[in-house]
Amino acid sequence: MINRRSFLKKSSRAMLAGSAFGMLCTKSAIADCTGAVLTDALISRFKSRIQGMVILPIDSGYATSRLIFNTRFNPYPVVIVRAVSESDIARTIEFARTNNIALALRSGGHSYIGASGGSGIILD
Repeated sequence: MINRRSFLKKSSRAMLAGSAFGMLCTKSAIADCTGAVLTDALISRFKSRIQGMVILPIDSGYATSRLIFNTRFNPYPVVIVRAVSESDIARTIEFARTNNIALALRSGGHSYIGASGGSGIILD
């Protein structure tokens, strides 16, 4: 089990890595990071394949887009995808699976247990 000091040390290293994608690891992150590794090029390629909106933590609409109906939960996803077609949905699922990123589905965000949020990708 990880203690508080180790957790804070690892999480601060991940944040200091300079990624615009939240707590995911980047190539510049410390070697003991165990999350998915996303590069700017990988995100750019993904965004170019999606017809709908791809919202990242650095985007102006992120603060309101990440919220769900139940304010008990406060998710900070690394990517929010607002799909407009079946191909957007398929590509988002493929991207999450290929990069080993948790995927949450949201249709209104009214999940009582907070299942429509998370720290990975939210497919809206």
